[in-house]
Formats: sequence, structure tokens, C-alpha cells
Amino acid sequence: MHLLHRRSALVAISTFVGASLLTLSVGTAEAGYPQRDCVSGKLKGAAKYCQSVLKAMGKFQKTGDGTKLANSLSKAGDKLDKAYDKADDKALKGDVDCTMGPAPLATTQGMLDTETTAIETLILDGVPAGNDDEKKCRSSLLGAAAKLCGGILKGESLYLKKYDTDLLGTKRDKIQDKADTKFDKVFDKATIGKPGCPTVTNQDIRDAVALATDGTMDDTHGVVDVTDASFTSYVPTPNPFVPLMYESEELFPKCSRDSSLESTYLGFYRKGSVNKLLMYYQGGGACWNRDSCNLAQLFKQTAGVGDDPTPGSVGLADWDNPLNPWKDWHIVYVPYCTGDIHVGNTTKLYDNPIGPPAHDRVNHRGRVNAKAMEKLARDLFVNPEHVYVTGSSAGGLGAVVNSVFLIEDAYPASKFDVLSDAGDGVPTQDWIDNGLPNWNFAATAAESPILANVDQGSVLVFQEGLENLANTYPEHDFATFIGRYDQVFTQFYHVMLNPNPNPSDLLFTAGFLANVWPQYWEDTCGYDSGRAAQHIATLANTTNGNYQVYVGAGSAHTMFGLDRVYTDTTGTGITIVDWINQQMNDDVAWTSRICADGSCDPIATCQGGTNAGGDCSANGDADCPGGACAEDPVAIVDTCQGGTNNGLACVDDSGCPDGLCADGSPFLPGGTVNCPYPY
Repeated sequence: MHLLHRRSALVAISTFVGASLLTLSVGTAEAGYPQRDCVSGKLKGAAKYCQSVLKAMGKFQKTGDGTKLANSLSKAGDKLDKAYDKADDKALKGDVDCTMGPAPLATTQGMLDTETTAIETLILDGVPAGNDDEKKCRSSLLGAAAKLCGGILKGESLYLKKYDTDLLGTKRDKIQDKADTKFDKVFDKATIGKPGCPTVTNQDIRDAVALATDGTMDDTHGVVDVTDASFTSYVPTPNPFVPLMYESEELFPKCSRDSSLESTYLGFYRKGSVNKLLMYYQGGGACWNRDSCNLAQLFKQTAGVGDDPTPGSVGLADWDNPLNPWKDWHIVYVPYCTGDIHVGNTTKLYDNPIGPPAHDRVNHRGRVNAKAMEKLARDLFVNPEHVYVTGSSAGGLGAVVNSVFLIEDAYPASKFDVLSDAGDGVPTQDWIDNGLPNWNFAATAAESPILANVDQGSVLVFQEGLENLANTYPEHDFATFIGRYDQVFTQFYHVMLNPNPNPSDLLFTAGFLANVWPQYWEDTCGYDSGRAAQHIATLANTTNGNYQVYVGAGSAHTMFGLDRVYTDTTGTGITIVDWINQQMNDDVAWTSRICADGSCDPIATCQGGTNAGGDCSANGDADCPGGACAEDPVAIVDTCQGGTNNGLACVDDSGCPDGLCADGSPFLPGGTVNCPYPY
């Protein structure tokens, strides 16, 4: 018989890629991260408690001494209490609050009391107590259950303690297999040839013990009984003068405009009902010089309570949707406010021609903030079975870069999937030379050989990093989603091609700009072909089949908040959610899906209502009862942009005093796009 309990996802991974390959490719974890040590200590205490309680119950069947039973149970409880206190105190010395993730002692002890009592009841109900032999049988079976419960939890404790040198858990498995074998021997000895002892089966007892051990694993790994859709806010540095300590490093998380005397950054998390973790990196533009940071302000500059993802009710942000792949998962939500795609590590002063002040600071500290949220994840969720890393727009790029550190350092034993949602920029050489250095990406890249080995002076810098990542970790899967005519990345491509616009040409709107640098859409085909070339090259350069792309129809930027993810198959033959599920389940059918030639034009689908995700191109909102029609953005065609005739029809610029006549090319009337098919 084989033990019925959950083991690390690495068992499945090793089956897929082979233990020898995994040993070479998996990340090198830092020795003894305090939270792992803390949970190990709590598991060890729980192992002793479960074993002691069942053992005491077994002895009581022989002696009938209730006083001794009560004393034994009290002593076991005192030892468990001391074990938890010792683990928490030790973690605090390592700058980790171990009470954040695991359930409180009272919760776990109460659960173990309930389950051990259920085990006792099961055995007593299955074995009559009419004579000494039957009492001995009861005692033996309770003793066997005690060793099984203790052995399983002792193995899990040792696994976390030896995590850095035994990711595959061979020592844990040895201990648990020994407990498994011992249980069978004791059960057989107590029952074979002895009628009436017991009517309860070997498997019945195993299942009852599994409820105790699985419950303990859930409690210590942050798993809750029922997933609550609401999120909890997290302030890394309540006192901006006191750093957040992470792996002996002082972190000062900040948003873009925070002074040296303040920190307004905060993040969000929630606990799930399964031991799996979603890391989501928020998007919000980017900036890298005077024009993009201080004139056009092309980025989200603050993080606050308004970023709370709890109200999410659309697309993949609808945490209650039964079709959402992450409905029951732990989630750590990483807000964005630094203009550096979550990878910066510096503070810059840029000229401010619309000041005062004459210069404005921008804290490009995205990697610092991401580290703070990485620490939060590790302090909450010690060893998730599966980690899905994703983000949208700037967060899509940030998800890929920060997944390197999550894989290498935080959770090297977990199964990983990574998806960049609309994070496909096409950088120019001018931006590589004069923009990227302003984020001090070099400091972030230096943290990992995967990034340090790429050519940071090449327009392929992020592409090469992704290729290195996928080739280094063949056991994990990496993916990209993009709408073929993505409006926002076309805008940024246009900005990079025109790095020094006349300030009077900038079109300002409140907050994040809808249109930047006039007639951005004229570079739609250039962005389309450049991005396709990146996809084709990366698919060719990743040799394990673990990188795929999904190029959807339309010009919408990001898919995460669109209900069409559950319904739309335009040009690809598969919904985005089904494609993500294929990736997560290691489905052999998972492959690149690219909208077919002639089927990539902008589309319109319903947001919310009874027709959520349905087509609304014919009648707009009328097709979306209870919701609204979300139409993909299209270019302004034959219309004055700016000036005294803004919004009026035109033939050329002469009809638009002080403005421009937007002809919309390559967008055509009716919303179609005339670009050569690049795939």
C-alpha cells in the first residue's frame, strides 16, 4: 500500500524532465530562509503533538487511566505551544513575521484535536471492547495511526529544513515511506488471524490520518477553508525611515514622486483555498526622460487604496468567476507606480519645463518594490505547489523579469508558468542607449546570471532574457499574449521613433494619455512587423517547446480585464482561458495561436451583463443587456486633430488650422487595418 498524502510538485516535474536535468536547472535557494525554518519548526511541533495525542489515546485503551490521559494531552499541548513560540521568535530575528502566513496555533491545535478524536472514534467504533485482546487491538491501531501521523508531518518538516540541499524531497520521502511501511506491519499484526479486530479497514484509518496531516499542511502553508475574494492591503514600510529588511538587504519601497522622507507604496494579497500562488504585476505605462516623465507623464505615478483588486468583476480580474483559473489561489498583487516596468533601481532628476520646480525627481524603484512584494509572498506562502506569474502591459514585462528571481530564489521547488499580457514592446536603439540606462536596469540584471549575460546595449535585451529563462528552465512554461494591433504599444513605439517632439505637439488628457505624439497609428505596421519578428526569433531560439505566443485579433491593450477571454476565438480557434489552462496543465496541445491573416482586425465585445464576452460589433450596447460594448480603439480617420477645427472632417492639413489632418493610415474606414501579414 502507498501513503495517501500530498508531496511537492517537484515529483511531477522530475517525472517530466528527469531528476538529473532538474537538479542542474532548478534555482539555487538561499540557505535557510527564515519563513521556511519557522514553518519547519511548527510542522515538527505538530508532528509530535499528533503522535503524542494518538499514542496517549492508545495507552488509555489498555489502562483506562483518565488522569494519565489528561496529563499526557496537557503536556503535548504545552510542547506544541512552545514549539510555535520558538519558531516565531527565531523568524523575527531573521526579519520575518511568521504569524502572517500560517494559521494561529489555536486553529491548528483545534483542527488536530478534532481529527485525532475522529481517528479515535473510527477505531473504537470498528473494534469492540469486550476483552483484553480487543482492547490491545484498539491500542495497537491508535499507536500505528500515531506513528503514521507523526511520520508524515516529520517528513514535511524535514523537507523545509533541508530544502536548500534536497529540493526533490528524497529525505522526506524516506521518512514518510518508513512510516507507511510501519503502519502496514502494525495493522497486519493486530488484525490478521484475529476475528473481529477490526471491522475498520487499513484505508479507513489512512484516510482519517490524512485529514489531520493535510489540515496541518494547509494551516502552515497559508491555505484557508474558503477563498475570500477580498484582498488585504500591505504597507512594506509604515515608517519611511525604517527599512524593510529582506535577505540582509535594506529596502526602501517608493512610488515615483515620493520624497526621501516618505513612502506611499503599498500592495495587496489574499489567501486561497489551495496551495497555489498567482503573482500579478500591475501595468501603467513607462517613462525614461524629460518628455515622457514630466511633459507627457506617460505612466501611473501612485499606488494606493484605489489599486485594491477586490472590486474586480470582469475578465480574469473577476475572482469569483468559476471559469477563472486562479479563483481559489493565493494572490499577491504588485501595484505599479515607478515608470520602469518593475525593473528599476535608481532615482533620477529630469528637467521640468512646465515647472516649478525646475527639476522633478522620479523614483525608478520598481525592482525594489517588487522585492518587497516578493518578500511578502515568501512570508505568507512558504512553498506553493504551483506559481503563476503574470502582469499586464508594463506589468507583463515586469512579470517576466521578476519571475527570474521567484524561480531562482523564492520557490525553486515549485512548478512555474509565466505569461506576459500585452508586454511586447519593440524598443529602438535610441531608447536602449538613452532610455533604459535611466532605470539602472543593469543593477537588476546583475542579480541573476540569466539577465546578466544578455547584451544590455541591444534592442534584443528583453527578448534574450526571455530566451535564456525558457532554455534554462525547460520544466516551466512561458507565454506571451498580445492583440495584433495593440494600441498602447504602437503609441510607445511611435514615441521611441520620435524621441524629441515639439512640446506643443503633445496632446494632454487627464491621467494616463490616450493619445501621445500626434498620429501614433502611422507606425502600426512597423510595430506589428517588429513584434512578429521578435516572436518568430524567440520561438526558434527556445528549443524545449516551453515558450508559446497567443496573438489575438484587435487593437485592445491587454486582455486581463476583458470578458472576451472566456468567449472569443476570433482567428485563433481557442479562447485565451482555454489556452492558459493548457499551459497550466502541461497539455501537449498547448502551442502558439496566432490570428489568421484577414481575421485580426479590431473587434467589439460585451463587458458584463448577460452577454459578457459576446460580440457587439453590430449594435453596440444594445447587444449587451446589463453591460456595455467595449470596442477596440481605431485611428482617427480624415478628421482634424487639434486646432480650431478639432474633430471636423478634413482632406489635408490645410483644413485644420493649428492642427493636423489625421488620415488614419493604415486604419481604413470601417475599422479594418491594412498591414502586411508578418507571421
